[in-house]
Amino acid sequence: GNEVYLRNFKEKQPLTETYGECYALVTDSEGDLGYAYADQLAQRRFNLILISKNAEELQRQKEEFETQRGIKVKTVEFDFNTPHNTDQLNNVCNELRDLDIGVLVNNLETYQIQRFDHTYPREIEKAINTGVLSTTLLLNAFIPQMLQREKRSCIINVGSELGDFPAGYMSLFSATKAFNNTLSRALQQEFGDRIDVVTALPGPLDTERYQRLFKNR
Repeated sequence: GNEVYLRNFKEKQPLTETYGECYALVTDSEGDLGYAYADQLAQRRFNLILISKNAEELQRQKEEFETQRGIKVKTVEFDFNTPHNTDQLNNVCNELRDLDIGVLVNNLETYQIQRFDHTYPREIEKAINTGVLSTTLLLNAFIPQMLQREKRSCIINVGSELGDFPAGYMSLFSATKAFNNTLSRALQQEFGDRIDVVTALPGPLDTERYQRLFKNR
């Protein structure tokens, strides 16, 4: 992460010079953090692929970014929070094979604040399906494609500081983020010569999602 910062941000090098004029894929773009990533990438002249579950919000974002930023935007309606099999997600990825995807923002997670023994099996399945399985399948689908590009590529896995410093009552969330943090570091060792694999480790954020989560606590 420090190498990417020094090369691209401290020296003010345009990201499109490093990664090319390509598409940036952002998952869960309807959330506050996903939207922020999409907006920043659009400002830097990347075309966007936005994947989220809310078709109406996707259309609104498409119109906003195309009008205000003058870029191309492709939207895909897909709910990572509902049970799905590998083939369903592979079908989504196959639809995007012909696009030059140089940046992937893996922004998938679920929140549960409760004692582990009060957690239902379906909540465990949802947390692992969203925070571990879907994230890993997306990486597995697009890394081979990125390795074929002439320019470097970039993967931003949105983790959490709880992945390194786990918290009680958020055990599932901490565990899925620990997986992502570790996977990111390992992938950087494997593919760092062609792909910048960056882990974002945010702490608590004052977003609409967090406000909903904590308003009754």
